[in-house]
Amino acid sequence: MKSIEKTKKNIGLSEIDEFERKKLFNDFVEAGGEVIKEKEKRGLQDFDRDLQRRYKKHLENYKNLSKAGKNDTLNKSERKNGYGQKEIKASDTSAVYVSYEVSKIRLLFQRIRIRFRLFFLKITDFTGTFLNPKFLNSIDSEYKSSLFSFQRIFTDFFKNNIRIGKKITDQLDKMHPVYFELLELLSKIFDRGLINEILEHYYNFPDIQQPAIELKDSLTKLFRKIYPLFPYKSHIFSALEKANNIYARTNNKKNISISRNKKKFKNDIYLIFDKLYPRLYWLMCYYEGRIFLTERDLENSIEISLEDIPGKRRKDESRQFDFPYYEDISDEEDKNNEQKDITEAVSESIKKGLNVMYNIDIDKLSKICISSNKFPRENLNDKVYITSLLFDEFDREYSFLLTTNKIKYNIFSQSGDKVDYKNKFINIYNDVTKCKNRLNDYAETVSAYEKLKQEKPISNTQFIEYSNRLKALEEERIQTGINTRMYVKSFFENLCKELNKLITDMNTTKEIIVNPEDIVVFDMEIEGNKKLNNKKIKDIISRTYDFSMAFIYRLESEGDLYGNMEFKEEKKKFLEKSIRSGKKITQEADKGKNNSGNNSSILDELDDLV
Repeated sequence: MKSIEKTKKNIGLSEIDEFERKKLFNDFVEAGGEVIKEKEKRGLQDFDRDLQRRYKKHLENYKNLSKAGKNDTLNKSERKNGYGQKEIKASDTSAVYVSYEVSKIRLLFQRIRIRFRLFFLKITDFTGTFLNPKFLNSIDSEYKSSLFSFQRIFTDFFKNNIRIGKKITDQLDKMHPVYFELLELLSKIFDRGLINEILEHYYNFPDIQQPAIELKDSLTKLFRKIYPLFPYKSHIFSALEKANNIYARTNNKKNISISRNKKKFKNDIYLIFDKLYPRLYWLMCYYEGRIFLTERDLENSIEISLEDIPGKRRKDESRQFDFPYYEDISDEEDKNNEQKDITEAVSESIKKGLNVMYNIDIDKLSKICISSNKFPRENLNDKVYITSLLFDEFDREYSFLLTTNKIKYNIFSQSGDKVDYKNKFINIYNDVTKCKNRLNDYAETVSAYEKLKQEKPISNTQFIEYSNRLKALEEERIQTGINTRMYVKSFFENLCKELNKLITDMNTTKEIIVNPEDIVVFDMEIEGNKKLNNKKIKDIISRTYDFSMAFIYRLESEGDLYGNMEFKEEKKKFLEKSIRSGKKITQEADKGKNNSGNNSSILDELDDLV
């Protein structure tokens, strides 16, 4: 700009008028002059050649790097880690750092929220380290009773009477197949061993706080059982209500008991799904160290699979009760016809088996078995204890029939299927261990009950808590005793069904057993002195069948091992008299049960003390 002004001044441009300026401009153009705009000239003057070179060099370096990256299959920008995700570029480090800091802050707030929840729900202290004794007391006094109640209801509806159970199941299936499935899963939540595991420290050391992390596995197992049923709360109540109505109609129950049961159903569902479930959920969050964002996230954490979710059952699907044997009773006419053919034989078998049983010295048998079973003491008035002694007798003297190689079986086809009785009896023998486990569970319950009875409450508060715990244990003992006897009965029903086929075959076609006339001899030094030593195979099968049929009879409604947990003196005398005379045993012995005054429970004694 300064050079242009100087040129104007030298030629005296300011002193020339407008006409002369135009004339000079025209002469300039005619002589070949060219006008250059000021903006264009300014752009050329401002152009930086060094900057252009540096920029060009930068572009060339970038192109070289890009070419090298295309040839490299493991380019850093495309390289993947072990989970199939792209690695972070160096240019994104600052963004990742910011995101990491944000996630740390979010996680911190989540953990604070979890601790507040656990504290205000009275699950743990504010630090989350120790469990609150009130939470464990609630499990013992409220949640445990509700879970046990669900199991007892399922047993009453479906297991105590198979015929009624099938009728209820069929009617529930017509409404919705998921109803029975929900009730079955609900009954399986209660696990006495798991509950005792959770409350063991609380029982033994009530004044010492227990770290929450010690019960992580046990509480997770409990939550894993409840979680799949939580979305079905309303369906569970509907299933319980409908099953209760059907059961009441079948047994001619009054409307008062129906309405009372409905109130209990509502209360138990509220305790489990509205009180226990959210508390266990926050404990799961505490153990995980964060709040679960989605249901899938929670399911992965506690290892819930699709098989655990209800809804797979279909109509007319066979009932998978927790028994080793279930007999289909849908065709009553065929069953009655079969029973007519074998009524006399069964009656005679029961008599023989009962005579064998009542010739056993129970006192001697108790002294032999007391070291192997888990009962705290001999209690010959306890029906389940007698059941355990007789089952040990069966296992010791008769169960070899199920596993011995001295009996030769033919393998044949029936309706296109291969039938191997040796494998059948081995599978039945596997249920012997399950029966023993059930009997041991009852023995442990009795031990806990006897131990608690020895405690003496001092204050009124202790007395109330003591009486609640005692009542819950007594209910558990009764229900466990009922379930155990039914399980043993089902085992022998399964066994007798197969033994009856062998007996029928030996008396007719003789196709199954190759050597029914062979004599079985035991090695005294190895196998001991057996009652069935030097007996023919067909006699061994018949005597085992007689013993098993007698066992079933004693566990049925006509027998002395059925019903209440303890014997009535009148029934014992009547039973022994009936066996000696060979008459059929009936319920007539119950006529004098109201005169017995020796069966008052510990709760009645407590009421007297108050």
